[in-house]
Amino acid sequence: MRLTGLPPLLLTFAAAAVTRRYGALVTARVGLMLAALALAIATFASPFAIITASVVISGGVAFAVPGLIATIAARATNANRGFALAIYTFTLFLGASLAPPIAQALAAIGTVLLWPLPTALLLAATVGLSIGVRRPQSSKPN
Repeated sequence: MRLTGLPPLLLTFAAAAVTRRYGALVTARVGLMLAALALAIATFASPFAIITASVVISGGVAFAVPGLIATIAARATNANRGFALAIYTFTLFLGASLAPPIAQALAAIGTVLLWPLPTALLLAATVGLSIGVRRPQSSKPN
């Protein structure tokens, strides 16, 4: 079942084209929204829903990670860009390392009860990406 999540990881290559055309924020938002959608699908808890959620979350991660890296790199100054990306990478790997044992420990209460919190956090992160974004001023002729 876990192998069904591998093909969507190829969307990482599409994320570069989407980032070039629409920007890093759009790429990151699409990825986070796909991941949130996957967790919402998983609440149905049927085998088909879990397999579908696995495919969708893999696609979401494939878009979100490159989009977030590009967003961090664009928002950081030259002096702290490496440090900002190091913090992001550390946090990413920390979450990937801690998630399996935490999920195993919480499985006793039932997984369906666990999906809403990370779904809400992903949606909050999607909204949070828009906070503080500087949009270019439009030049209107006087």
